[in-house]
Amino acid sequence: MIYETTMRDQRLVAKIINLAHRCGCGYRSVEAYSDDPPTRVRFVFDGDENALRLLRTQVDKLMSYDCEMSA
Repeated sequence: MIYETTMRDQRLVAKIINLAHRCGCGYRSVEAYSDDPPTRVRFVFDGDENALRLLRTQVDKLMSYDCEMSA
């Protein structure tokens, strides 16, 4: 699964990697480009379908908090 997003809080990169591990997923690559803020990030995750679906749901929720906090 490829997940691309823009975030204001760069600490979320580590949180998302830890979240992937807790959901039973791995990651093949993480690319981050900072425009001070925001940071553009591209994750490539692997895992079974259910684990990836859970991960996407949790990351979407986490990113919605990032958007709310920066508004």
